[in-house]
Amino acid sequence: MIVIALDADAVSKIRLAPSPIVEVLSWLHLTARGGRHPIFGDPGPAARFALRDRDVALLARALQRSGYLPDLLTPKPTGQNWRSSWQQQVDEVSQAPAEAAEMQVFTHRGGNPLPGDVGAAVLAGTFARRAAQALRRFHDVALAGQWEPIQAALQADLAHRGQVMLVHGLGRLLHGLHPSVRWTGRRLEITGRFTCTAQLGGAELVLVPSALSERRVAIQVDDPCHAYLRYPVSALRCADHAARGAGRHELLGRSRAAILGDLDVPRSTTELSRRHGLALSTISYHLNVLLHAGLLHRRRDGALVRYGRTDSGEALAGSTGPARDR
Repeated sequence: MIVIALDADAVSKIRLAPSPIVEVLSWLHLTARGGRHPIFGDPGPAARFALRDRDVALLARALQRSGYLPDLLTPKPTGQNWRSSWQQQVDEVSQAPAEAAEMQVFTHRGGNPLPGDVGAAVLAGTFARRAAQALRRFHDVALAGQWEPIQAALQADLAHRGQVMLVHGLGRLLHGLHPSVRWTGRRLEITGRFTCTAQLGGAELVLVPSALSERRVAIQVDDPCHAYLRYPVSALRCADHAARGAGRHELLGRSRAAILGDLDVPRSTTELSRRHGLALSTISYHLNVLLHAGLLHRRRDGALVRYGRTDSGEALAGSTGPARDR
């Protein structure tokens, strides 16, 4: 059991905030071990392709199966908007002292052997920088543009927890985070595999909902400056928002869904090829599929043929949020 004692000052500073870096690390860990999320499903070929990057592969090997994450990889979220919080967290990872990486990665392996390239990066003082690069690359390849249902599930959970605290108080909120969490009025008790006792005298504890992590609680209290408790979002809440966000991608496939989403203004084959980084022949194939499905119309504009969305295309495109930036 993990026991966390909180004085009145610490209790007054408890807050809720989602952590982008926790979601990215969870998806990377799931991808690296060949797993499948019970709600969001298979990480997909893009996530597996990202593992070919040497820095992403290094970070994946550093994530051990025991469930321990070095504290330097999970700085607490600021509570700003998603993009700002993500940038701030990755910057903090890249600036982590080499001594912290050495202590956390080596000392807390729990007897598990350390992969050679991970150990070499730690000893060379480059682990934190490479881990930050890996996080950015994995995010951009595997998750960028896929956040809407995940963020929606997290925001719904925050709204629910806020209502619980408003109506019933902080004690009910803490006690109801997860079946393994118990609030005694002076301390949090978390039943699990690990045993430790910590005191957060005046330190801030952040309660972090997670949609992509394992369905259990995780706690970080070694560094009081980055103390947080991660708990899983309700499976029903995740499933609801995953279903809402999946429609266009499930029906069309990712490439055609992206093209349909990008046709908020009529565009030519050449323009779409440039914007999506796909060959002209590939773009033409996808456009013909969408055209015959009744989702697009086309019209000649001088020497160009431009494609735009029909009413049916507009309805389907609107099901998963905004289009790409122009």
